Amino acid sequence: MAERHQSIKAIFTALTIAVLISLVACQHGVQSSANQNANRAEDDKNPELSLLHKYGWTVVGEPADSTIELPAPIDRLLVSRLRLSASKRIGLDFGDQAGKTLAVRTYKVTNDAERGHEIRAYLLLSGTKVVGAWLSVAGKEGEELAPNIYALNVNPHKPK
Repeated sequence: MAERHQSIKAIFTALTIAVLISLVACQHGVQSSANQNANRAEDDKNPELSLLHKYGWTVVGEPADSTIELPAPIDRLLVSRLRLSASKRIGLDFGDQAGKTLAVRTYKVTNDAERGHEIRAYLLLSGTKVVGAWLSVAGKEGEELAPNIYALNVNPHKPK
């Protein structure tokens, strides 16, 4: 009789634990859904964030703004060729912007797979339109490593 009572108690304990785990999992799913819906609503308002989220990147902190003078022709400099190539890999082509000074918005970004690297996303803007985008990984001192330019649809910290 005592053995049967202990068996029932063990089953009851296991069921209680299973219910608690299920409740925690459901709560996490609801929070994730809420976060995804908030991201979608925010994306509708901000095409820059929409582009970063599309490729799995999450913004950390506030962006920094600067400008860049594009060479004419656009492929005159190696760095411009690499940035253009990375942009074209995601369907953005700023080749027609040669010789212009454009705004660059720099975001520190992360994703689910990335940990411990300083990855920055650069969005090249013509007015409010994103015309180019690329990633770079910062070195130990926070400086970019040259040429170090990647498309948004890659994970630059992963060895090939």
